[in-house]
Amino acid sequence: MNEKNILSKVDVFFSSDLLIVKFLNGRFDGRKLGIKGEALSCGFDAYPSTMKWAKPFENELINDEQKRHILESINEKINNCCTGFKIIWE
Repeated sequence: MNEKNILSKVDVFFSSDLLIVKFLNGRFDGRKLGIKGEALSCGFDAYPSTMKWAKPFENELINDEQKRHILESINEKINNCCTGFKIIWE
């Protein structure tokens, strides 16, 4: 199967205004990504247009196909989580 079709495994963390995603395998193995937003009582309100790689990749642009892959990977992680945490994509 093509690696582009396999979702990446991720860990997702958040603070009051930042969603932090760490890629554990796949296309972006070892990279970290920040997405601005706002913490909610039941999850996080995230703004995908603010996606930015952490150092040393901070100057690399994220194209639409990569954004789709990233969002799908995050959603897969959150949907399989039993905490009730939700991400609202604005």
